[in-house]
Amino acid sequence: MVEVMKIAPETRILKMLGEDLIKDEKTALIELVKNSYDADATDIKIFFKNFEDNFELNDGSEIYIVDNGDGMTKNEIVNNWLSPGTANKRRKKKMGEKTKLGRVYQGEKGIGRYSMLKLGKTVELFTKTSSEKKWNHAKLDLSTYDSEYFESPEGTHLLSELEVVYEEKNCDDELVLSHLEDKGTILKLSNLNGIWNAKKVNEIYDDLARLEPISKIIHGWSSNKNIESYVEKFSINLFLNGKETSHKKLFLEDVVKFLNLLEKKCLVSITNGKFDDKTGNFEFYLNGSPHIINFQSTSFTKYPAYKRYFLERENFKIEDLRCGGFNFEFYAFNFSSRGNYLKNYVLTAEEKELVEKHRIYLYRDNARVYPYGEAKNDWLEIDALRGLIRANEFLTNGQTVGFISISHSENPLLRDKTNREGLIEDGEVTFEFVALLQSFLNYLRRDIYETVLDGLKEEELRVKREADRKAEEMRKVKEAEEMRKVKEAEEQKAEEIRKAQEVEKKKTTEGQSNRETISEKEKLGKKELELSDREKRLAEREKEVRKQERRVVDNYIGMKVEKTEFFKQSNIVTVPANLKVTIDYNELLKQVTSLDYETHYLVYVMAFRALTEDLAKKYIGARELTLKAGLGEKIASVIDDLKDITKQKDTTLTKPQKEELQRFFGGYNPFNNQLDVIKDKFHKEGQQQILATKLNTFAHTPVWMNQREALDIANNVILPLMLLSDRVIVFLKENQK
Repeated sequence: MVEVMKIAPETRILKMLGEDLIKDEKTALIELVKNSYDADATDIKIFFKNFEDNFELNDGSEIYIVDNGDGMTKNEIVNNWLSPGTANKRRKKKMGEKTKLGRVYQGEKGIGRYSMLKLGKTVELFTKTSSEKKWNHAKLDLSTYDSEYFESPEGTHLLSELEVVYEEKNCDDELVLSHLEDKGTILKLSNLNGIWNAKKVNEIYDDLARLEPISKIIHGWSSNKNIESYVEKFSINLFLNGKETSHKKLFLEDVVKFLNLLEKKCLVSITNGKFDDKTGNFEFYLNGSPHIINFQSTSFTKYPAYKRYFLERENFKIEDLRCGGFNFEFYAFNFSSRGNYLKNYVLTAEEKELVEKHRIYLYRDNARVYPYGEAKNDWLEIDALRGLIRANEFLTNGQTVGFISISHSENPLLRDKTNREGLIEDGEVTFEFVALLQSFLNYLRRDIYETVLDGLKEEELRVKREADRKAEEMRKVKEAEEMRKVKEAEEQKAEEIRKAQEVEKKKTTEGQSNRETISEKEKLGKKELELSDREKRLAEREKEVRKQERRVVDNYIGMKVEKTEFFKQSNIVTVPANLKVTIDYNELLKQVTSLDYETHYLVYVMAFRALTEDLAKKYIGARELTLKAGLGEKIASVIDDLKDITKQKDTTLTKPQKEELQRFFGGYNPFNNQLDVIKDKFHKEGQQQILATKLNTFAHTPVWMNQREALDIANNVILPLMLLSDRVIVFLKENQK
C-alpha cells in the first residue's frame, strides 16, 4: 500500500535558523534592517530601552526596530512572515521586479527575518500598510523554551503546533509610535540574548551605516552641501533610553573628513571602473584620465597574482569566465614618508586612522555583502599575499579603499552563504572572481602606483630645473645690472676727465711756460692711464663672469663621466671592470653652450646623436663601407657589418677576436639577436618614431626625454655599439701589423 508522508519540522528549527545559523547580534540586526530596506523604508530607528548607559543589559531591556516602509497586511504576515523559506522575493528578483523606489530585493532565502531570534526569545510585530486603519500585531514567544528543552527527547514539539497570537493592536510606546505616520513596521524584541556593550553597538552602527556604498556620496560630493542630504533616502538612527545617540552624527563627520582627505591627498584614484567578462577588458579612469587594459595582456599576466590562478587552468580562455562582469572603484593613499616629491600626500596619524576605517567593500545591487570590508576580514587575501609573495606586489588593506559592485542579474553564480558570511564558494566561480580582483590590485600596485610615483618624481625634477633656471636668470640679470652700473660709473668718470681736459685747454694760453704745459700733459696722461686700467679691470671682470657661466653650465649638465650613470650599467653587455669610455666633452660643451638655457635638458639627446653619428662614421671609414645618408641607415650598416665579420667563413678577424666580440653578449646567437634588437630600434622599415627619428627630431624640437629611457639608450644601445665598433677597429689595426 502506497502511503504519502509529509515533512514535519520541529520547533527547534527556529533556533537553528536564528540563534545557531546567525553568527552574532550584529549580523542579526543587519538582516532585519535589510528587510526594512526591501520594504522601501527611508528612515530606520533602533531603540534600546531599559539599557545601562554603556548599553549593558538589564532584566527589562528591549530593542525596537522601527521603519517607515510599506508595512504588511495580515495575509502577508500569515503567508510570508510566519512561513520559513518563502521564495516570494526570490521570484520577484528572477522576474526582474524592483521595489517602488527602484531597489533590488535583498532577501532571497526567506529565513533572514528569523535572525530576530538571535536577539531575543520574545518577538512582537506591529505593522500596517497605508491603506489600513489599524495595526496588525503578532506575538511569538519562545521564552519558555531553553536549550535543554530543545535537546531533550521530551522537548519534541512540531513547528505547526507553535502558537503565534494575532490581534489588531497599537504599540503602547508613544515615543516609538510618534516616528511613524500612516504606515510602517515596529519589531519589538525582549527576553534578549547575548552580551551587549558600547563597543558592540559602535561596530553595529558602523556596519549598518555602510549598507549602501559611500561611493554614491563621493561622486556627488560638495562641501557646500549638507552631508545629511546625501543619506536622506536611507537614514539609520539609534536611541538609548529615549534619547538619540551621537552615532550617526559622528559617522557623518568622519565621512566628511574622509571626503575632504580623498579630494586633497588621494594618490591614486580609480573611478568608473568596469570589468567586461566578454572581452576581458578592465576599463576605468585613473586620476580623471580614461584607461583600458585586457587581463590577458602582457602588462597584466606578468604579475604573480595572475599566474597563481589563471596559468594553472589549462587552456584557459576568456569564454571560460563564469563569475560575470562587475564595477569597481579604488582609492590608494600614501602611507610612506619617503621622498620630498610625496610631501603633498603625507598623512598624519589621525588621517591614516581615518583611511584605515574604510576597506575594500563588496556590494550586490547597491547593498553591502557582509562581512567583507570589516577590519579583520582580508577577503581578497591582500595582506596574506604580501607575506606569501612579496610585500611590494600589493598595497596594504589599510591604505586602499575600494567599492566593488556585482548584481543579481550579471552575477547569478555569486551567491551569499545562508549564514550571511560572504559568498558561497561554488566550484571555481568565487575563486575566479577573487583572482581577477587580486590580479588587478597587483597591477595597480606594480604598474599604476609606480607610474604615478615616477610622474611625481619627474614633476619634482621639472620644478627644480625651472627654479634653477629662474635663479640663474636672476643671477645673470643682477650681474648684468651690476656690470651696467660699473660701466656707467666708468663712463661718467671718463666724461669728467674729458670735460676737465676741455677746461684745462681753455685755461692754457700761449704765455704759459713749457713747464706748465708739460705738467698738464703729465696729469692728462695719468688720468688716461687710470681710465685704461679701469677698462682692463672691466674686461677681466667680464671674462671672469663668462668663466662662471661656463662652470654653471658644466655643473648643471653634469656630463662628466665620473658624475653620471650613463655608459656604466648595461643590461646586455659584460662591461669590463677596467673599461674607460671617453667622451669628447669639449665638443659636447660647445653644442650645449650654444643652446638657450631653457633647453639644457636636450643635452642627452644631442650627446646621443653626436656619439652615434661619430661612432658610425668612424667605423664606416675604418671598414671602407658606403656612407649612408640617414643616422638610422648608418647604424644599420655598422650592425650588418658586425654580424657579417663574426660569421664562420669571414676571415676579416681571427677566431679569438670573433669570440671576444661574441662574449659581450654571451654567445653567438645572443650576439646576433641583440644586434637585431638594436638595429630595429634605430632603423626599421615602416615604423614611425624609431630611435633615429627621435634623436633627429628631439635635437631640433624641445621634448623632454624620460631619464629612465635615456639610461636605457645610453647603456643598452650606444655603449654596446661603442665597445664593439672600437674593438673591431683595434683588431683591424693589429691584423695589418
